[in-house]
Amino acid sequence: MKNTIVALATMLLLIPGPGISQEDYVTGFWLRDHCSEKRDTNQSRVNWTECVFYLNGLIDGYHLIRNMHTTEGTPVYDKSAGMCIQFPKAMTTGQVTETVVRYLDKYPEQLLEPATMAAYNAFSDTFSCYDNADSNQERAHRPGALTAH
Repeated sequence: MKNTIVALATMLLLIPGPGISQEDYVTGFWLRDHCSEKRDTNQSRVNWTECVFYLNGLIDGYHLIRNMHTTEGTPVYDKSAGMCIQFPKAMTTGQVTETVVRYLDKYPEQLLEPATMAAYNAFSDTFSCYDNADSNQERAHRPGALTAH
């Protein structure tokens, strides 16, 4: 239980804190707009690059959490907490951005969420550790999409 709380607290560090107004952090709208740029102008290439760096930072943060251990040597990450993403070993930058854009197009309510939540939900939905062999009962008890509301 302690490990789950530490893992969730670490993930919450990625969410803008109360000292930041809603206008100061990016949302799913920003992600969709920047990640779907056609890259046919200098500005659109800059926007797409910002998206790529943002998403790569989130992925690095997730891998950091998965590899963290307490001083006792137990993993901070706990699959049973529902935070389970298994990224493909050879995933291109284009696949990363397409994953997020497709998810946001499919679930437009995520456009209002902080970009951290929207991207996490996109990755969790697409690259879940829970495979088809999981029973429907196990899936039903898996925590749902994260939300900041």
